[in-house]
Order: sequence, then C-alpha cells, then structure tokens
Amino acid sequence: MDFIKTIAKIKDAPEISIARLLVLLQTFEGPSSKPLKGLTKLAKIDFLLRYPVYLERALEAIESDSSKVKVTPVERNTIESKMIRYKYGPWDPKHRNLVNLMVARGFVTVDKTPATSIKLTEDGFTAAQEMMKQPEFEDITRRAKLLKSKFNKSGTWLKNFIYETFPEILTLQYREEIEYE
Repeated sequence: MDFIKTIAKIKDAPEISIARLLVLLQTFEGPSSKPLKGLTKLAKIDFLLRYPVYLERALEAIESDSSKVKVTPVERNTIESKMIRYKYGPWDPKHRNLVNLMVARGFVTVDKTPATSIKLTEDGFTAAQEMMKQPEFEDITRRAKLLKSKFNKSGTWLKNFIYETFPEILTLQYREEIEYE
C-alpha cells in the first residue's frame, strides 16, 4: 500500500514539470534576458517539447533537418503527462498553477500587462542551469534548444502552425487528452 501512495505522490508532484519549464524558459530567454511572452506560447513550445513525435513531424513540416531529433523508443512510448485539446490548441490545465508555484518559489516574475510575460529571476536562471547539467535532462535540453532555433515565434503563430500541421488535434473534443501516437 505504501508503494501505491508513493507513486501517487510522485505523479502529482509539480517538481518535474517546474524543472522542465525552467529549462524551457532559460533556453528561450537566453543571454538576452527577454521574458517569454504569453501562456499560449509557453503551452505550444511545452507541447512540442513533451511530445517528441510531434516535434519530429513539426520539423518535417518546416522542411528542416529532422535528423537532429533523436526520439528514443522510451520517448515514443511514454510521456511525463498528457496535454489536452483546449480553445487554442494543446494545453495543460496545470500551466497556470505551475507558473504561480515558480513565482512563489522565486524562480520567475510575471508581468500581465499588456499580455502575460514570464521572466526568470536569478534563482530561476541558476536552477535552470543546474537542471541543464543533469544527464536526466539531456534530451529535454537538446530539444528545448532545437525548439528555440526553429520555433521561436509568437503564440498565435505556433497555435496556427500546430492546427495546420496536426489537424487531428482539431478533431478532439475540448479537454480530451492528446495521445502521443
């Protein structure tokens, strides 16, 4: 019974998601220290990061060298947590809560005028750098850098691109989980 409780706690623990988002934010902010503009953009790049098979297809759609993405068999068959189809495409209902937790822990600041902008603090930058050094985050870091180089676009552009490239997402009902093929 203790084993089941432990697994349940791990599944609901936000730390792995926060670590992934910190790596993503650090990669997209880079040395310029510009904030990431918009929760829509965060959700779309997080979608491509979490679903490497979709990232492969996205790279093929822009006629890029998709050989840079090496999706392992484990990545093809597992995913940290699924996203759902929502009004503006792939979404994780936990995103707002995760951003709030990162603010509370001093990892990011949020400016909601005119649109939500998320910026790493010094502590957030340091934590992200530490995550990126860990072997467990090697694949995430590599894919985040690839996303930055190929998909550093607006949230609206990314939403439209995802709808055009993955029309099957439009066939899902709102709040239906997006499978990982």
